[in-house]
Order: sequence, then structure tokens, then C-alpha cells
Amino acid sequence: PRAGSLTYTSGIDGVPRLGSYQHLSEFPLTLLVSQSGWDVQRGWRSELRWHAIILAIVVIVVIVLGGRAVEANRVLNTLATHDGLTGLANRRYLDATIEREFRRAARSRQPLSIVMIDIDHFKGYNDCYGHPAGDDCLCAVAGAIGGCLRRAGDLAGRYGGEEFIAVLPGSDAPRALAFAERMRLTVRGLALQHGRNERGIVTLSAGVATFVPGRSAGSLQV
Repeated sequence: PRAGSLTYTSGIDGVPRLGSYQHLSEFPLTLLVSQSGWDVQRGWRSELRWHAIILAIVVIVVIVLGGRAVEANRVLNTLATHDGLTGLANRRYLDATIEREFRRAARSRQPLSIVMIDIDHFKGYNDCYGHPAGDDCLCAVAGAIGGCLRRAGDLAGRYGGEEFIAVLPGSDAPRALAFAERMRLTVRGLALQHGRNERGIVTLSAGVATFVPGRSAGSLQV
């Protein structure tokens, strides 16, 4: 053909080239115009580089925003299920947990124990030391209660004010009583000063209720 395109390797510099040729009608000559493959692809490579940079930026933004979204969801979930002061489960989450564990105990025929806890003379503590100190006291007692939990399914929460609840799935009455005693001794070991308590330190009282499927009468009330 008198005109066309071709790919060849230059005999001068050994560089692969792409070119077009045209036979001149007026002269016995063929005109060839060519460029190296590298030069031809230069614009494409530049565009590809920018696309790669943009893609990398998008990926980084997605990762950062995704991580923030996960953290935000975690914080929101914590706020929805945990008491803002003590960090223990809140009343709403406690009620849902007790109801769920009550049904599970009935199905599995396993006991379920609930321990109700109250800080002794807490109003007097607030009157004597002030509410900020009362909040510190609640946090210290909550930490002691949470530290006494031994099993993965056990849960401690703030029921309201100075009242706490421990939910002990699969625990019979003796085990729940042992937990209550361990918790009482732990709080006593904190030796938090309490001038309105006859013992001179912060103490607590606890009551234990155990549901045994097939043997316990009554129904759940939360």
C-alpha cells in the first residue's frame, strides 16, 4: 500500500516505534513519521497516574470515614446500653437482659439468680460529702461490683440511684449468695470513709432471688 501504519524496532537505537508512512507521488520517496512507544503512551500513563492518585485518595477517605462511623456506632451503642456515670449496664439494658435470661432459663431448665444491691445510707453520704463525692463513691462501688463478676454471661448494672443489680445466668442460690458475700467484702475493703454510717465506711446490703425452672412459682416482673 502507498500509505499505512506500522510498528517496528529502530535499527539505529533499538527502540520500538509506532509510525505512519506515505509514498510521495511526485518523488520516488516514502515519508515516515514515527514516535517511540514510550512517547505515544505518555499521555495515557499520565492520565492513569492521576486516576490512581484519585482512587487512592478515595480509598483513604472511605477507610477514615468508615472507621469513624464504626467508632460512632460503638459510642452510640455504649450510650444506649450503659450508665453514663458508672459504665455499668443501664436500667433499660438490665430489664431487657433479665427478660431474655428468664426465657432462656425456662427453656434450658437452668437456674437464674438476681442480686439486688443497695449502698447503705447513701443519702447521708451525699449530705455529708456532697454530690460530686457521691458520684465518686458510686463509681468506686460499681467498679468493685463489676470486678466480682466471674462468668462470661454475668452482668452488672445500675438500677437507679444507689441501687445496682447483678444478673447471674446459670447460678443457683448458693453461688449467688457467695457472689453477694464476695461483693460485700470487696466494697468493705475499699474503706471509703462514711461519717453517717455506724461502721464509719461505705457498706452495702444485698438480696438474692433465684429462679429454678419447674420449682419456682410466680412470673417475671421488671
